[in-house]
Amino acid sequence: AGIRIRTIRQRGQGLSGSFYADYNQGHAGKGNEGITLNYRTGGLDIFAKTYFQESNSYSTNQTITQMQTSSLWESHSDQKTTGRDNYFNGEIGLNYELNENQSLGVRYAPEQNIGEYQNTALSSTDMYRDGILVDQLESDARNTGKKGLEHAVNAYYTGTFGKWDIDFNADFYQGRNRNEQIVLNNGETDATSTNRIKNRLVAAKLIATTSVWKGNLSFGTEETWTDRRDRFEQDGFSADADDHIKQSVYAAFADYSRSIRHWKLNMGIRYEHQQTDYYEKGIRIDAQSPTYNDIIPVLAASWSHNGKSFSLSYRLRKNNPDYSLLTNSIRYRSKYEYSQGNPLLKTQKTHRFSAGASWNWLYFSAYFSRILNMYTNIIMPYKEDTHPGVLLFATQTIPTTHNYGISFNASPKLGCWEPQLNVNMAFLDMNANKIGITEHRNQPRFYISLDNNFNLPKGWFFNMEGYLSTASRQGFFVTRTEGQINARLSKSFLKETLTITFTANDILRTGYFHFDLYGIDAYMENRIYRDFQRFGLQVSYKFNATKSKYKGTGAGQSEKNRL
Repeated sequence: AGIRIRTIRQRGQGLSGSFYADYNQGHAGKGNEGITLNYRTGGLDIFAKTYFQESNSYSTNQTITQMQTSSLWESHSDQKTTGRDNYFNGEIGLNYELNENQSLGVRYAPEQNIGEYQNTALSSTDMYRDGILVDQLESDARNTGKKGLEHAVNAYYTGTFGKWDIDFNADFYQGRNRNEQIVLNNGETDATSTNRIKNRLVAAKLIATTSVWKGNLSFGTEETWTDRRDRFEQDGFSADADDHIKQSVYAAFADYSRSIRHWKLNMGIRYEHQQTDYYEKGIRIDAQSPTYNDIIPVLAASWSHNGKSFSLSYRLRKNNPDYSLLTNSIRYRSKYEYSQGNPLLKTQKTHRFSAGASWNWLYFSAYFSRILNMYTNIIMPYKEDTHPGVLLFATQTIPTTHNYGISFNASPKLGCWEPQLNVNMAFLDMNANKIGITEHRNQPRFYISLDNNFNLPKGWFFNMEGYLSTASRQGFFVTRTEGQINARLSKSFLKETLTITFTANDILRTGYFHFDLYGIDAYMENRIYRDFQRFGLQVSYKFNATKSKYKGTGAGQSEKNRL
């Protein structure tokens, strides 16, 4: 007798990949295309990705501002903004599994604009002083720029040695950006400026995990070094700025988790030393060069049994301001509007307490947050003696803010219909008296959304979602009612390797952003629409589909986000 054995190649071996293309049309068109390829042989993966975007933006804004100085200034503006931004990013790398317990890999991801990006704002403004029309402007503000080739590299190693797991990541990032602005008022050049930015980051993170007292103990270190140069030059409406920020962060952390019958317990702590050196035109500014030593804890407990669950947690979150907010420069928005950075911003810390409970497809949660040094945008008069009628946009911190709310979620399954209802009620108790804003309200804001999934015959899938956010007065902000309805219809072909999707967003064209802002002796009302009503087509195709085996998680992610 003879036995014939035919082996089957493991899924994912050899060449695999995917392709997708997306085009959607509103007032302006947008397109995206992406290709992913992976070649696997044994434990080696070699992969490449590329992504292209052709983006055209459109928005309108109607604004009314009032400002009280020695005179009462009031402006009425209508603005239309269009933009073009085409760019690509890519990724190449490899991943190698030495054996079932060890793997390593490296990934390089470049990104760059295709040509220059452009943004044009056309506006008309009527300016009144004590009720008398004193100026009429037709403005043309143009911003053009070029994002230099950005480089991002990640390398990782993971290994298991007996009861120990080791996870190491190292990252490098470098990028630059150039932006040029020219503003014409009534056909004559009124302001020009150039901004050049260079960023560099190096980060590393090491985590060790082992079993202790029937639980898991993880501990490790993370280090980040950041270097940013921000040079701003202008033609006389404010002053040039040359900012250079160097920052180093050294952190050590530990986390312990354990399961006891139906309970899961977790507690962790992180110590972080942060040193910032701020140089202005080559001179170190001590007041803008803070040092922080912070202890950041987290505590959590959860219980689950027979479809029911309950959880409690406390977490301290630390947020540093984006580097774009730390500039010394004063930027030109229009003849009667400037914006300013704030290099004296402190670190924001949030103490958050939360609780949740669920039963089958019902879920309820509540939270309370105490926010220290919360970042917020404010408006105020600029220099009345030299720039009468000019409104200044600035960033400040509110010493103490409370944020709390409740949420209810229901997600039953009713045949082919899978709805998900979400109802939120949120309070923002933001008292800005200490920074000079006397307006203070604390009304709740309700957010209601309904997401409907329909699994239809012959493989068709239909989704319709809508949300409604109610008007409210919170702190010194007044928000108006907002809402949208979106829909999506899709079907897969060729054994689910080819998927075609039709999309329709903001079907009723209701996605306006309408808000009022009170400031220091100033008030602003805005009504903005950002071309949300769009209809599009998406096509995706995949072959020999497989999941990525790359285990790099990165290091210094919070610093990358700031850049």
